[in-house]
Amino acid sequence: MELQVVIGSQRAALELAGVSRGSWHYRFNPRPGGCQDPIHQADRAYECRISTDHHDRILGFILAGWEKGNSVDHAFATAWDNGVLLASNRTWWRIAAEYEDQQARPTIPRKRGSKTSFL
Repeated sequence: MELQVVIGSQRAALELAGVSRGSWHYRFNPRPGGCQDPIHQADRAYECRISTDHHDRILGFILAGWEKGNSVDHAFATAWDNGVLLASNRTWWRIAAEYEDQQARPTIPRKRGSKTSFL
């Protein structure tokens, strides 16, 4: 680096050139290359991933609850009360959101207020 010789300081030379010290370091000391054939995140196996059997079982609990007009939270709590804890509550909601036929989901009753005026 010729500027370092002229200026006498690597830090000052890099500042004058408009290059950060980190950029300069990695230009001369590049990181090793990554994987040649990376595995997509969705395809990676990890310990906390639920199996397809558990997924189907959870979906069965959710659909049974929906048939009775109950929410995902109610289905989760009912299964947990019966000693079945296959995944977190959030995972149950993800499974419910992935289900294609959302028409089966019960509707939430809306509060109907009065339209009376006090004037």
